[in-house]
Amino acid sequence: MQFSRQNKYGGFTITVDEPFIHAQVQGVCSSGLWHEFNELLEKAALCLQHKRWAGLADLSDLQAWPKHVETALQETYKICLNSGCYTAAFLFGCAIVPNQLRNVEQALGIQGKLSNHTFDNKQAAMRYLGDQCHMS
Repeated sequence: MQFSRQNKYGGFTITVDEPFIHAQVQGVCSSGLWHEFNELLEKAALCLQHKRWAGLADLSDLQAWPKHVETALQETYKICLNSGCYTAAFLFGCAIVPNQLRNVEQALGIQGKLSNHTFDNKQAAMRYLGDQCHMS
C-alpha cells in the first residue's frame, strides 16, 4: 500500500511493506503537508492491523521545515509510538534536519528514542531494521 502527496515546495510518499513503513520526504514541508502526512501515516499503520512495525524515514531529500512545523512533527512521533513503531532508522541529507528532530524529541521528553538510529545509506538502514525485527 502506498500514500503520497506533493505541493510546489515538497512532498512525501509512505509505503507499507509489512513489517515496515517507509516514509520518504523531500523539499521544504509546510505544516499543512505535515498534517496530511500524519493523517496518512495513521492510515498506513492501520494497514498493519495493530501489529508492531519498524519505520524507515528517508529524509535525505528534505531541505528543512519552518519552526512552526515542529508541532506537527511532535504529533508524528506520537502516532509512531502509539501505533506500534518499536524502532526506526533515519537517512539525512541536510545537516539541519537531525537538529530539528532532536528539538522535537526534547519537547516530547524522548531524547534519542528514534533519531539516534541514523545511517548513510538505505541498505545499512534496512539491514539494521531487519536485525531489529528478528530480535523482537
